[in-house]
Amino acid sequence: GPPPPPPPPPPPPLEARPPLRLRDRVASPSPPPRRSPLLRLLSSQQDPHSPPPLASPSPPPRVGRRSSAGSAAVRDALVQARRLAEEHKQVLDLLESLVSEEEEEEEEEE
Repeated sequence: GPPPPPPPPPPPPLEARPPLRLRDRVASPSPPPRRSPLLRLLSSQQDPHSPPPLASPSPPPRVGRRSSAGSAAVRDALVQARRLAEEHKQVLDLLESLVSEEEEEEEEEE
């Protein structure tokens, strides 16, 4: 008669199988980090409503002549850069004052 069908291969030993629990742990998203109020303040400094001046379409400057539109855009960019620098300085001052306050507290504890 015909030969009997080959027996099915035995299941691999448990050690060879990847541990399911570990894979699940990796796949699950980690909880979002708690945002400190300082971070929130820093992100609120970037105003999403004010578009960068370079994003506005300006007419191409005429060859051989500085167009007034071009210099106006440069001036706008300069004004915005100064404003940003001022805001960054305020944030830096705030950070420094927070750090110095923490250091003073540590000295008082001892």
